[in-house]
Amino acid sequence: MDAICKEHRNNMIKLIVRIFLAIACIGLLFQFQVFLSAEEVTEEEENYKILIISSYDPDFPTAEDMMDGVKSVFNQKRTELDFEFMDTKELHANEDLEYLAGYFHYKLTRKPDYDLVMAFDDKALHFVTTYQETLFKDLPIVFAGVNDREFGLEASMNPLITGVMEDISIEETIDVIETLQPYAVKLVLIVDNTISGQADLKRFDDVESQMDIEVINMSELKEEEFIQTIRDIPPEDAILPLSLYIGYNDRSYPFKESSSMLVENAQAPIYHLWKFGVGSGYVGGMVSSHFNQAELASTVAISILKGENPATMKLITESPNQYYFDYKVLLEHGLDPNKLPEDTKFINKPIPLKESDPGLYWKVVLLLFVFTMIIFILFLIIQYRVRKTKNIYKMNLFMKKVLTALQIPISIRDDKKKYVLINDSYASFLEQTPKYIVGKRVEELYDGETLINLKEMDDKVLSKGQDEREVYISRDGKDYAFRVKKRTFKDVDNKVYILSTCEDISKFKEYEKGLEEMVREKTESLEEAHAKLEKIAVVDQLTGFYNQRKLEGIVQYEHDRFIRYGKVYSLILLDVDYFKEINNTLGHSIGDDILKELALLFKENVRKVDVLGRWGSEEFMIICPETDKRAVKKLAEKLRTLVEKEVNADQFSITCSFGCITVDRLQALEDIFNQVNRALYDAKNEGHNQVKVANEVE
Repeated sequence: MDAICKEHRNNMIKLIVRIFLAIACIGLLFQFQVFLSAEEVTEEEENYKILIISSYDPDFPTAEDMMDGVKSVFNQKRTELDFEFMDTKELHANEDLEYLAGYFHYKLTRKPDYDLVMAFDDKALHFVTTYQETLFKDLPIVFAGVNDREFGLEASMNPLITGVMEDISIEETIDVIETLQPYAVKLVLIVDNTISGQADLKRFDDVESQMDIEVINMSELKEEEFIQTIRDIPPEDAILPLSLYIGYNDRSYPFKESSSMLVENAQAPIYHLWKFGVGSGYVGGMVSSHFNQAELASTVAISILKGENPATMKLITESPNQYYFDYKVLLEHGLDPNKLPEDTKFINKPIPLKESDPGLYWKVVLLLFVFTMIIFILFLIIQYRVRKTKNIYKMNLFMKKVLTALQIPISIRDDKKKYVLINDSYASFLEQTPKYIVGKRVEELYDGETLINLKEMDDKVLSKGQDEREVYISRDGKDYAFRVKKRTFKDVDNKVYILSTCEDISKFKEYEKGLEEMVREKTESLEEAHAKLEKIAVVDQLTGFYNQRKLEGIVQYEHDRFIRYGKVYSLILLDVDYFKEINNTLGHSIGDDILKELALLFKENVRKVDVLGRWGSEEFMIICPETDKRAVKKLAEKLRTLVEKEVNADQFSITCSFGCITVDRLQALEDIFNQVNRALYDAKNEGHNQVKVANEVE
């Protein structure tokens, strides 16, 4: 107690000195604040007229940040900012874009010319580049929020286009999670079946983390199943949502609705990779900020408006991401904001009174000084009275009685690791008397693996302040499991003690072990059945190659690549000539052997990237990615010749007819299949054992 009083006296003296110094400096600080608040005279900007096109609608989560980022840079008294929203989440068909182009054409012919165009997010950049010559000819274009790096780099090759790329900071956010939650076991990723969500998920394939990564797809779970799954995530783990827009049966969720559903049911902290999620109950992360991107793109735009050539300006490929956290949510989850990087920005962080109202701050300091002096005097009086009483002794006696009444085994050891106090439950646990245990060290009471675990806990609790683990003890030929919790505390003399409690969890561990074994067996059985079903669904049972259903999915994938990236691909559809006659003459088992022999022959003579499968009874299809008309025809001729030379069955010479098509222009998949079928039909109709190309047939 004397040491505490002495420390308080020293603190009071220091506070008094600081108060007097502060009062002496108030005048200087006031003058300095007035100096800082003086308006800076800046060079007057010219009048500019800027068209800003956003991919989405004004209520989309990123729209407000984007607008605020632009407004933070431009002087709106002298610059006209014209915001337009494409709403591509709802209006994304080709005819929608054509109507939008017509609207801009009408608008641009009736309003004064713009000085510059800004495009936000990928769809807007696609639009302005597509209609650059007809709508925005000779206008400089600055983009932001584009995460398709290949397309962004391609667009920036245009001498009138430059901008800021967008990217997400996965590794940095995971590092922050591991810093804030060093004991987290799992990182739960939440996605849906949107293309962007699945694309972001693939980026985690190469991510290294000390946590196990688990994926929950909300598109594959009914809403009540999804909610229960979220509730079951332990509070010590972490959640990272990637995309929450499509639920079960393709139900569409607005971001606010899906986000509220997640926050209201999750016990674990929820991190985010985008700024717009922080403030809705998410903790935060290294976020992609549309405000920062728009702000940076606006500074680029001003440089161009003042005469800098966009062709000489380098594309900004490093996304201006930042550490951004909700201070209030951090504290709600027991996370320490002080562990975050120094440049972290916070929302909902209390503003010190000294910064918000300096005048009131110094008044409060003066009042606190007066009250502190009064409290200090009262403290001295109380301290004197405490020394003259036996309250401490009575309290100590009371605490001993409380510990004795508790049924949980409790012990207290000093900094030399000797027992100074135990209750009756702890003595019974060791099958000794309290008098025998007090004064002894832990190595005098335990041995073997139990002693090693307890000593490790002691070392950790003295350095970290607390520890908890399961300890196993063998007694009378039987193993017992206990959950031991330890933490340190200090008395009034600042002396360190170790408080320990233990709980018998033997029955629980036996039940848990049996349950785990049952779950493991069920899981293995389900996984084996699922693997068999999955193989049956996509593999032709006769040849062992893909069936028509799987082939249609692969063709759809190649067609999507062609639409997005212009990657040409080709299809070969072939049919065994006179196969019914062969079956009727030689029997179906011989026919099946011929089909298997043909499948192996084709597989050995196509590229590894080509996909072979059985299309129908005696039909095969070969999918050839990035293959033009000349190459596919050459491949078909090669296969036709090999079949003619190498495959025979008794008196039959086996031949095949081939239909080919190369997809190098935009058309529907149904038309593509019809054309390749027609090419095969013409090959058989004109004599069999030949190759027909769809474009030549037309």
